[in-house]
Amino acid sequence: MSCRRATAECAGLTRRTPQSLTMLARLRDGVWKWPDGLLWRLTEPLTIRSREVKLQLFLQEIGADPRLRVLDVGGGADDVRGGNYFERHYPYREQVVTCVYGSGAELAAFRRLHPGIRVVAGDGRCLPFRNDAFDVALSNAVIEHVGEQEQQRAFLSELVRVARRVFLATPNRWFPVDTHTLIPLAHYFPPCVRFPVYGCLGRGYWASLDHLNLLSATQLRDLMPPGLRCKLVRLRLLGLAHSLVLVLRK
Repeated sequence: MSCRRATAECAGLTRRTPQSLTMLARLRDGVWKWPDGLLWRLTEPLTIRSREVKLQLFLQEIGADPRLRVLDVGGGADDVRGGNYFERHYPYREQVVTCVYGSGAELAAFRRLHPGIRVVAGDGRCLPFRNDAFDVALSNAVIEHVGEQEQQRAFLSELVRVARRVFLATPNRWFPVDTHTLIPLAHYFPPCVRFPVYGCLGRGYWASLDHLNLLSATQLRDLMPPGLRCKLVRLRLLGLAHSLVLVLRK
């Protein structure tokens, strides 16, 4: 599909009658609207299971030790779809510091949900910690939201700077359904094609590389600082790699 054709087809939807637009909007919202659309409800158990598997892999690769200082970069203000899974299930929560990107409102919401966890505000591309302040830096499904390649490189470099080990997970760009939109295959196309599709289906927030820039395994490896020991794990669903987990050691 060409960029011009994709834009024209989405623009054509706006020329339909008010009645047909209302019906289309209701259908779209019933299927794709976050977080109560049909697809979001059907896939929520898969999302929670994915978070559980990542925690199990963290415990396998890093371990659980009451002396282990852990930084989680990317905590959120709610626990929708298993959000903040690590904070809720890691056995030594008192050793966890969570970095939340946002305002005082996000910090206050996180503290209400997880009063036993230390939380700080910060940007993952410029973390407010000294070198090697932590034994491990953890980040799940954040690097795809920090911007284009150089911003993603800065994010990963900061994790490496503040911790001796890094455990980073991100969705695989080549999985056929993007978990942020639940729109099949659209993310395979260039921005000029996929962005209008996102807008048509009510997922326009993701029509920006500043908000969503998915990575393949090759692209993720290319972001790594030199001189690190690396292990890349692919988590699979129906035989297809849905998530990539990068484990780094200095």
